[in-house]
Amino acid sequence: MTTINSTASPKAPRAISLRIEILLLSLLVLFMAQGFSTLLGTLSFQKSYREIFVSGNRVVAGEFQHKLERAVRFGKKIDNFYGMEALMSSIRDNNPGFLNLEVYLPNGEIAYSLDEKRKGGSTPREWLQQETVEDVEGGPLLLFPVRDFSGNQVATAAVLIDDSPLHAKVWAHFIDQLKLTLMVLAGAATLMIVGLRLLVPLQKGVGFPRRRLLAVVVAATILSQSVFMVLGAFSMRDVFLQVVEEDVSKVTVQLERDLESLLSKGLSLEKLSSVEGMLGKVMEGAPSIAVLRITGPERKAIHQVESHDPIQSAQPWLGRLLVDRQIDIAVPLHQQADGGREVTAGFITSSVSGTFLQQQLQEFWLNSLTVMLVSMLFITEVMLFFLLYVRLKYAAADLRAEGGGGHDYIRSAMSVFLFGFMMSVSFVPLQMQHLLQGVAITVSSEVLSSLPVSAEMFCGLFTVLLSGVWSDRRGWHQPFLVGVAISAVACCWSGTTSDPWQFIASRGLAGCGYGLAWMAAQGFVFGRARAGMRARSLASLAAGVMTGYLSGNVVGAMLADRVGFPPVFLLSAVFILLAFPLVLLFMRSQMQRPEQLARAAETR
Repeated sequence: MTTINSTASPKAPRAISLRIEILLLSLLVLFMAQGFSTLLGTLSFQKSYREIFVSGNRVVAGEFQHKLERAVRFGKKIDNFYGMEALMSSIRDNNPGFLNLEVYLPNGEIAYSLDEKRKGGSTPREWLQQETVEDVEGGPLLLFPVRDFSGNQVATAAVLIDDSPLHAKVWAHFIDQLKLTLMVLAGAATLMIVGLRLLVPLQKGVGFPRRRLLAVVVAATILSQSVFMVLGAFSMRDVFLQVVEEDVSKVTVQLERDLESLLSKGLSLEKLSSVEGMLGKVMEGAPSIAVLRITGPERKAIHQVESHDPIQSAQPWLGRLLVDRQIDIAVPLHQQADGGREVTAGFITSSVSGTFLQQQLQEFWLNSLTVMLVSMLFITEVMLFFLLYVRLKYAAADLRAEGGGGHDYIRSAMSVFLFGFMMSVSFVPLQMQHLLQGVAITVSSEVLSSLPVSAEMFCGLFTVLLSGVWSDRRGWHQPFLVGVAISAVACCWSGTTSDPWQFIASRGLAGCGYGLAWMAAQGFVFGRARAGMRARSLASLAAGVMTGYLSGNVVGAMLADRVGFPPVFLLSAVFILLAFPLVLLFMRSQMQRPEQLARAAETR
């Protein structure tokens, strides 16, 4: 047991200053963990909200496509369509969220546009085969094929959506989550202060309480993360209910306009034989709606369509804890009666899918739980590093008597390095498949998608051998730092290239860096640990490696699902480079050549 006493170090600090250092570092690590939870939760919300936002606007914008197809099938020519500007203007006036409406010919020419500057221009041909083009001059561009009676595509209708309400809602949600994070951190700080004061003695002559200190920090972290997860889930529920209700209301109002247009021609709700087909098309594009129902004035159902999406039949048990009720949105349908008097002919009712909400909220809960488990591994690793730092700083003599302890620094360096390196490994084949799209190849894409990983391991095989020789001759630090630098460059290359062959080369370069760093770390342990401590030191290094493997894989996969693959490659490079300051700041005294170590051993 290491003791803190005045003979061990002339700079033995007061207990209160040591507690402050422990508290500040613990809160910093906890803030990083909860900051990641907040970021991931916001990205999850943004992804789900964007899907709902786009699907709702697609249903409403489909009116443009339907009117064009109806006109084309009645004999109008797209390239000579009288009244097109008036039609587009009326649709935009009814939907303030529509920034622009356009019509593209099959060759990509912009035949009509509410933006005078774009008329007569052209649009990328590949857009004509897509449903949505993201981030086009202020928002997503929704595309709809316009077909004639024969099913031939004669044009493409395009609607540009203003997504500023989406960004405003996401930002407001992020601020709310950040406030919640600060509140939870304040509670965690209070718990840590009390725990460190009552349970962690730091007096002279008393053994350094490593286990108690770690237990206090871990307990406060688990409790704070659990509280954050529960409160965040209820906050997410309230926001999601509001978002989904707005989306369903938008679709319902559009249906109201269409139905009232039919009623104005003297038809009754009972005689609208084709209305269920119209409702069915709406349901296909609106996963947040479970039931669409048209009722009479007495609320008796006349027409009804229910969703047959498999997601609606699932029963997410976790989500049911948050949403256990059905939400109905009813809009009256008006009709002109005799004498010009307006009467209520019935109602159009949309039932919000409780199962859809439950699925979204359950995903948030499971993500939060995963983040909490990963953050526990990360926090434990950081605390082990900090405990070593405290012992080396305040009880160096006793620690040297136990056999050193510097191997724990290389454990932390490898853990950080592999955390960054493994962030991108899980989806390397998927990125390769994406890059192969549109490339003329004669070999199976499944075979080619495995080449980046094969190149990585193949190149690593040779640099492992090189690193062993290099470490024996010049010291462990040179191959380790070079390996870290090469891996970071390789990840940047992987994230920026759009060529599949360059991507394979970049992963081969990453394997070179991995082999150099991994073998150098093992060489450090074998070269510096005492004979009786060698197996223990190697086990400690392996534990740090496994922590990096596990945490990096999980975090990288979760981020890639929300922001895409290239940004995660770049973020991976940033985390890899964090091993540089850790080694240079805390292990400079260990950067010795083998002959220097031999001379130092002879003088002892």
